[in-house]
Amino acid sequence: MHRINFSRKFIFGTIILITVLLLCNVIIVYENNKVITHHKELQHRTELIQLTAVEMIRALHAVDLGLRGYALLPENKQLAVPYDSAIRRRPRLMDTLLVNLKEQNFPMHYYDSFKVQVDRYFSIAERMRQHLDRGDTDKFMEIFKTDPGFGLQKVFRAFITELRQFEEIEAQRAKSKYEAAVRFNSILQTIVFFITVPTLFYLGYYSSKSLTFAKRLHQAEAEKADILVNQNQKLEMEVQLRTHELLSMNEEITTQNEEIITSNEQLVMQREQIEQQHTQLQQQHEELKSAKKIIEQQHSTILQHNTDLVHEVDNQTTYLSRANTALKERNAQLEQFAYIISHNLRGPLSRIQGLSSIMDLAATPQDIQDLAKKMSSSTLDLDRVIKDLSIMIDIPYVNENAFTSINLGDLVHKIIESLSVDIEKSGAIIHTNFREHVIRSLPAYIESIFFNLIQNALKYRSLERPLVISISTYKADGELTIEIEDNGLGIDTQLHKQNLFMPYKRFHLHVEGRGLGLYLVRARVEALKGKIEVESHVNSGSRFRISFPG
Repeated sequence: MHRINFSRKFIFGTIILITVLLLCNVIIVYENNKVITHHKELQHRTELIQLTAVEMIRALHAVDLGLRGYALLPENKQLAVPYDSAIRRRPRLMDTLLVNLKEQNFPMHYYDSFKVQVDRYFSIAERMRQHLDRGDTDKFMEIFKTDPGFGLQKVFRAFITELRQFEEIEAQRAKSKYEAAVRFNSILQTIVFFITVPTLFYLGYYSSKSLTFAKRLHQAEAEKADILVNQNQKLEMEVQLRTHELLSMNEEITTQNEEIITSNEQLVMQREQIEQQHTQLQQQHEELKSAKKIIEQQHSTILQHNTDLVHEVDNQTTYLSRANTALKERNAQLEQFAYIISHNLRGPLSRIQGLSSIMDLAATPQDIQDLAKKMSSSTLDLDRVIKDLSIMIDIPYVNENAFTSINLGDLVHKIIESLSVDIEKSGAIIHTNFREHVIRSLPAYIESIFFNLIQNALKYRSLERPLVISISTYKADGELTIEIEDNGLGIDTQLHKQNLFMPYKRFHLHVEGRGLGLYLVRARVEALKGKIEVESHVNSGSRFRISFPG
């Protein structure tokens, strides 16, 4: 009896322990979700801060460009529009930057230094604008030659460097917390497993032992019943045979009968007790079976939670990896655009400044008119560079929710109609072979890719043979592939391998162009998560192969 009580206490204690561990597991899963949510919020604020910083730099460039344009043509008030727009945006950008940095507990003295330089720069810019409004260009040039933006640029670089280091530390700290929570959860799962499995084995053993004991009791009851039947039969036979001999002993026999009746009553009572014990054992057995089912259900729930957690961790790891790759690509684009701005804007601006400096030396009205024409030409060059940069920058991150089904045959037919004049002029023959007619993507980007590649084939055709353009689509290795091939002039891919898709790179100078076509094609392909390959030989033609995920 003592061993049975001990076994019951042990089973109930183990079940309570498993329940407590399961509750702890639920709490840990909840805390892990909070860590994941915090990490997402941290990533979002980081992106917002970086975008705000980029917008602030654009505002500073807008101030500079607005002042320069207004200084060159003070009678044209529209040239000061970028300056006015930057002045209006500055408070909102600085407030957004301040709020997000405070939420991340960023050391605010770096922000304060940056803000002081920004305020100083905008104050100087305001004075320069006032000089221009009053027509005092000498004071404007005196301030302009001091290069007031140099100190701001230095502080901004220090601020951005510190901000990136701070964001990396915060991201690493969040990652460490999350990994610690995952390790602790794994340890807890292991403990639950090593406690639950022995408990299940013990319950099985205890149930088997209880069933064996009940079977033995039933056999004993049957044996006792058989013994009673045999004894009753023997007594009846002896009574019938010896009735005439036992008349004198009637009182003794009566007494014996009463004893037998009493014994039978006791046997009946014992039988009822045995039946009650058997019923109790059956109830206990049913309770053990129910407990076993509950434990199995809880074990299945634990396994499901563990599987869901692993899936969630994999999804978050994939998301963070893609976000990190996107940020690196965006930073590389920003560096490239900064180089292009410094390189391509310098020429027109230098010519404008040079022409302005010799304007006062012009001796005749004809000289002044010639200088004005040259300045107008330089201004048009500057406007063309700015428009090109706008096109290059206007490649946002693509939202896959905006994808729609595009009929490639209808799209190519539309492009052929738009280029019909050039096609008739060149006598080009266009062949199409669409084994895949529909692609799910962004219509504007797909149309731009086809348009630029077909237009390049028309523009850089060979005059020695009729132009033939072949367009085909097919599926290979789970990807939808588009091929556009021509027999034009071709490109020396060994010589121009590094510059093939770079902006402002041209490989045939006998035809007018700006060198942006292939750059825009690759940018839009990569924005759609595709890849582009080129095979080209001089005087033989080119083949562009574009693949998108199926």
